Amino acid sequence: MDIENLIADAKDLCYAVAPAELSGSPLWVVPQSNLPPMLGGNTVCYGYTSPSLDMHLHHTFADWQGIRGPVIVLGNLNIERDFPVRTYNKMLGTTLHELAHILERPSLFQPRPYHHHLIRVEAIRIAEAVSRDEEGDGTTPPWTRRSPNAKAGQARTERKPKRHRSARKRAATRLKSRNTNASWLTFR
Repeated sequence: MDIENLIADAKDLCYAVAPAELSGSPLWVVPQSNLPPMLGGNTVCYGYTSPSLDMHLHHTFADWQGIRGPVIVLGNLNIERDFPVRTYNKMLGTTLHELAHILERPSLFQPRPYHHHLIRVEAIRIAEAVSRDEEGDGTTPPWTRRSPNAKAGQARTERKPKRHRSARKRAATRLKSRNTNASWLTFR
């Protein structure tokens, strides 16, 4: 799959869906395969966003000009693995899902001063939160694991009852307890 064309299509889709809301603001759609592991390259999510993600990842943008804007990280490796037949549609669907999170915020990004050390720590915490599997080895999100009788590309339909909080919820709780506003952290 040509990831550059997909990213261009994802951006065009976002600007077509929300032209007024995104006017005058850059939008970055970043595949996880373009990120280092320390900054979210090992995500188990299909996509994620946060209000300060542009400050965390700006050095990975080829077209960064210092102007703030929303960022969507697509878990392209996870989507390609779990949806081999519908990869393109799933990536665009995930883009729209993350765009909805961006549009429901009070502002497209969190206005704040740039403090290198605080931003770096926050970026690492986000990467840790999105890189942990709820149960298992961290390679496949449990909600996409197939049942033994499922066909290729078909997610499991049965779910086991949860007996404890997920790793993501524990990570989000740790972020909140460290005096970091993690209420903006969204997962898919």
